[in-house]
Order: sequence, then structure tokens, then C-alpha cells
Amino acid sequence: MKKISYNILFSTAKNLFFKFGFRRVSVEEICKKAMVSKMTFYRNFNNKEHIAVIILNDFLDEGFKKYKDIMSQNVSFDKKIENLILNDKNYIDQLGTEFINDVYNHKNTIFSEIIEKTDKLFYQELRKDFKLAQKKGDLRRDTPVDFYLYMMESIKEKMGDSELKKIYQDEKAMLMDLTNFFFYGIMAK
Repeated sequence: MKKISYNILFSTAKNLFFKFGFRRVSVEEICKKAMVSKMTFYRNFNNKEHIAVIILNDFLDEGFKKYKDIMSQNVSFDKKIENLILNDKNYIDQLGTEFINDVYNHKNTIFSEIIEKTDKLFYQELRKDFKLAQKKGDLRRDTPVDFYLYMMESIKEKMGDSELKKIYQDEKAMLMDLTNFFFYGIMAK
């Protein structure tokens, strides 16, 4: 029974967090939507942050596995990038900008520690994949791989730029434009 209530709470909290953000959802709302008592919630999770950490870890792990799956496909580098962008769009649509903003702007350092750890792993993998792409001639050989990684960091910073957000009615469209801009520049693709 404990596994069932855990899964129901996890799924319900994930859906609510992704739709409304972490800050706007209470434990009471999660329990009501999951049709379980608060006692059941607290038997499974310490608090709202605890379940959010588990959801974030799960989401990031799933994204990293998907990245590795895409990069291991036997297709051209261009096709891999296209698949990564489509995957990013899928994740952005699923995740919701409120949850992203809450995680990046939350005062609790546990979220930033999780993001930093995942980013470190992801950048190690990217560095390896980009070096291989350079060796094969799919990326410019004269550009240091660390330049690409540095530019990706600046693109990530732009995700939180309030002035940039004012340009868009839909923040998800902004995130996709940033992704496309990084990989394709200003040329029509």
C-alpha cells in the first residue's frame, strides 16, 4: 500500500508542480488531488521540498538518459541536434516555466546543488560528444569546445532575463528560440 500511495503522491505533485510551480502548490492541494491524507503524505515525504527534490532528480535523470540515447543513435550529427531540440521542446512543454523559475529562484540550496551536479555531468558528456563531432568534421575544428559550453551557460542565464521575457507572450517559445539560436544561429533552418 505504501508504494501505491507514494506513486500517487509523486505523480500528483509532479503534475501540479509542472503546471503551477513549486511555490504555488501546497501539501494540502497535493493530498486533496491525490485523495490521500496529510498523514499519508508525511509517511512518504518529509515536506513539500522533499518531494520536489525527488521529482527534480527524476526529471533530470530522465533528461540525461534521453540525451545519451539521442547521442548514441546511428544518425548524422545534424539529426542528433534536431532530435535534441525536439526533445528539449518536449521537456519544456511538459515541465512548465513556473516550476523552472521556482527551482532556479528558490532560497533552498538543495535545488542549486542538484542542478550543479547534473550540469557537471551533462557538460562532461557534451564536451566528449562535441570533441567527437569536431573530429568527424560536424563542428568547426577551429572553435574550442569550451567556447560552446561557455555560450550554453550564457544562454541558460538568458532564460532568467526579465527584459528578454518581456519580448515574449509565451515563455516556452522564448526557451525554444534560445535553444534554436544556440544550435542554428540566425540562419533559417
